[in-house]
Amino acid sequence: EGVSNMGGSLRLGANEINLNKNSLAYKIYNMEVIYKRHRHRYEFNTNYREQFEKNGMNFTAESDNGKRMEILEVPSHKFFFGVQFHPEFSSRPGFPEHTFKAFVSAASHK
Repeated sequence: EGVSNMGGSLRLGANEINLNKNSLAYKIYNMEVIYKRHRHRYEFNTNYREQFEKNGMNFTAESDNGKRMEILEVPSHKFFFGVQFHPEFSSRPGFPEHTFKAFVSAASHK
């Protein structure tokens, strides 16, 4: 009740993501464009982007020509790296996805 316009918002499958070259994301993936799998209805409301950035958060990867924020970083933090995609979908035993390797590496250094 009280919910409207629910149809057609599911992001499903691999999507092209453009990485900022001056970012942790670029250092982790070592490429400008990656393709990552999604399966959700969530996305960041870009009306708040400026407010987030004024408070030290950087959106370092986008898709759909900048309409969707894909990766959020906080450079002042040792490892603050939020993603909209599902890195676990790309991981296999013995072959963890880049995000997980970077997290473990950051956590293992003092």
